[in-house]
Amino acid sequence: MPITIQPIGILRLHVREQTWPWEPGMSASDVLKRLGIPEELRAYVWLDGRRIRPETLLKDGQVVRIVSPLTGG
Repeated sequence: MPITIQPIGILRLHVREQTWPWEPGMSASDVLKRLGIPEELRAYVWLDGRRIRPETLLKDGQVVRIVSPLTGG
């Protein structure tokens, strides 16, 4: 099964929802690099409602949510 990438919030302006073939050894940081999200957006990867570390390995069939932290003033 593929993994599904879901951008949340402002990131939807840069990335559309998509599916990729899952590859053994694929990590959260691999997803961010492949998406080419501008570094200043400080995107985080979430699985099952929890933020994960960049080195976390992904599993076949997972839904990966890419979130940028909220800011305000």
